Amino acid sequence: MKTTPNHLIHIGRPIPFDEDEFLEKLQELMRAAYSNEKDMKHRVAEVVDTYTPEEKKQPIAV
Repeated sequence: MKTTPNHLIHIGRPIPFDEDEFLEKLQELMRAAYSNEKDMKHRVAEVVDTYTPEEKKQPIAV
């Protein structure tokens, strides 16, 4: 993220990636989704580098 004179505004930069590899992984992810595969969070993490699957959801304190 790049800062601006207004510290509440930041400018993001696109993450470089291999488009052909991404589309291939996306096709596999779609196939797995339609087949109701159990390991979807792991599969999404393989496609989206910035995704970290939650292993367990923490209860919300009231």
